[in-house]
Amino acid sequence: MVDNNVVKTLNQFLKGQYMGIHAYEHHIQKLSNPDVKREFQRIQQEHKNHALNVAERIQNLGGTPVDDEGLIGSIQGFFSQFMIPETSVGIMESATKGEVWD
Repeated sequence: MVDNNVVKTLNQFLKGQYMGIHAYEHHIQKLSNPDVKREFQRIQQEHKNHALNVAERIQNLGGTPVDDEGLIGSIQGFFSQFMIPETSVGIMESATKGEVWD
């Protein structure tokens, strides 16, 4: 039996993972430092692995996992890509803000 509240909560978390994946892609595209770029790619891969694990859990609960960040997340991602700083330090600070959990 599907616990709709659990599946709904997991899908919201999954949307956040997709937002993180796309945000890191925008950051990676702006990075020129190869070491920082590799680290961002590693973190992005972690988000992808987390997304796969959460999607699998949703399926095991009998639910259907979302496959993107949703409309609001997509709009936020679109606008935030224009606000990414140009320097490596600025990009790292921007990414750190996105990783902070309240």
